[in-house]
Order: sequence, then C-alpha cells, then structure tokens
Amino acid sequence: FESVDSMPRWDYARSGNPTREFLERQIAQLEHGTRGFAFSSGLAAIHAVLSIFRPGDRIVVGANVYGGTYSLFNEHFRRWGLLSTPVDTQDESALEQAVRGDDLTPPARAVYVETLTNPLLQVNDIAAIARIAHRYGAIVIVDNTFGAAGFIARPIDFGADVVVASATKWIGGHGTSIGG
Repeated sequence: FESVDSMPRWDYARSGNPTREFLERQIAQLEHGTRGFAFSSGLAAIHAVLSIFRPGDRIVVGANVYGGTYSLFNEHFRRWGLLSTPVDTQDESALEQAVRGDDLTPPARAVYVETLTNPLLQVNDIAAIARIAHRYGAIVIVDNTFGAAGFIARPIDFGADVVVASATKWIGGHGTSIGG
C-alpha cells in the first residue's frame, strides 16, 4: 500500500492474485468464453452460479447429474426457495415441456446439464438443449467437467450461456488438486 487511501490491485491473495487471474483468462479462452472465475472447488463454482437465482425461480436439471450437484439442488438450494425439476435431457419433448411449464408451473429460468454425466457418461446434445431453453427465455448452464473442460467439448460453441467445471478431473489431471 502506497498510502492508507490507496487501493492496490492485489491486496490479499484470497481476493485475487496474478496466478489466479492468469488461470481464469486461460479457462475462459479454452471454453471460448468471455470471462472466467476460479473457485476452491467445482461445487463452489456451481454454488456461485446458482446464487444468481431468486426464491421461486425454477431450474430444469438433468435427471442424471453428479451426486454432489443433486445434493446442492435438493438439500441446500431447495430450502432457499429455488425450485428444480428433474428431466431426461435426452428426451427433447420432455425437456421442452419441463422448460415451458404449464398453468401450475412457471417457465424455467435455466436448464442445468452436464456435457457427459457423472458417473454414467450419458451424452447430452447441448445444441438441442440450448435451442429449447432459449426458445422459452431460459439460460443454459453446463457442467463441462467430463467434457474435458474446454479441451474436448466447448458448450459455449453450442449455445450454452454458462460453463462450470471441476478442476479435479481433466484440468488437474489426477484428482490431486481441487478447484472449480
């Protein structure tokens, strides 16, 4: 700090540092995104994304998602009023009906899927999911952990709006690091 009134760019490692900023830029570039954010874990990244929603908002969730994600939706965010509707994301008709809603169910604000589901490796057609979601004004959030986090699959290129990934898998290599 040059003075009490100064605000240096890097004042505390937890709030940002050159190494983390470099990682964030590289991940955004790999994913063909505009901005990247690094977190302490994949679930922390998912938690941050879900925190943009308000009580009463509804998210259509792939019925075959990672157990930790399922718990985050159904144990944590449910008590904060975030509604989730599970759906087989390979069934376009069921997906469209779930996103659209009906007289008793509001339209979904988002669709949350995984590129390849964990652990069953169900392949999701991100382009089809994005077309359906966007038709009804919903955003598409894709967990690209098993899509090799920008090395193999790039969901943004197929219409996804937000991409999350756990650095524990492809990015970290052997599960010896945690990040998201």
